[in-house]
Amino acid sequence: MGKMRMNFETLRLTGLIVALGTLIMAPAAHAISVDIGSAQGVAGSTVSVDVSLAGASDTEQVVAIVTQIGFDAATPIAAGNDGKPDCSLNPSVTKDNTSYSYQPRNCTVGTDCTSVKAAVISLNPATAKTPIPNGVVITCRFAIPAGAATGTTFALTNVKSTVTDPNNVDTDVTEGSQSGEVEVVESTPTPTETNTPVPTNTPVPT
Repeated sequence: MGKMRMNFETLRLTGLIVALGTLIMAPAAHAISVDIGSAQGVAGSTVSVDVSLAGASDTEQVVAIVTQIGFDAATPIAAGNDGKPDCSLNPSVTKDNTSYSYQPRNCTVGTDCTSVKAAVISLNPATAKTPIPNGVVITCRFAIPAGAATGTTFALTNVKSTVTDPNNVDTDVTEGSQSGEVEVVESTPTPTETNTPVPTNTPVPT
């Protein structure tokens, strides 16, 4: 009886070791992320900040993205002529119903807006399920205040990012996604053109 029990324990231990080895050798799950880029610019300039998709694949496709970019209320993402966030869709992303809005709703830009929400979607049956490729998805403009000191950084926080697969299953990828920032750098002086005098012929006394 004791021998049978020992054999049983040995088999169980062997099974645990095999299972553990399988877990260790199994490939890691593909991590999809929606990452906010960073940019540099001089005070008073406007810079572009990209938001990119990473980690999508043939087996893990993304057909829609909703992301929220947070910022300080006093230094928001710039507004376009229509008063909406100055953001644009990468032409290679076929999501015609993409929209951008300041949050919270009905906020005043430069006073109490603290984020921009971008919904990258298509309601067209022909493109609604078209996968979004890895790379830049949208680009937003950020206006650096004219009085910003060199070395100042303005945080662009990934508040929340959700991706949708072809089966309309939403996945929160905020935790594995990156935030960005805009850094103020010193302006480069414009070189001053210097005219070199042209030598003249000196008369030779005769």
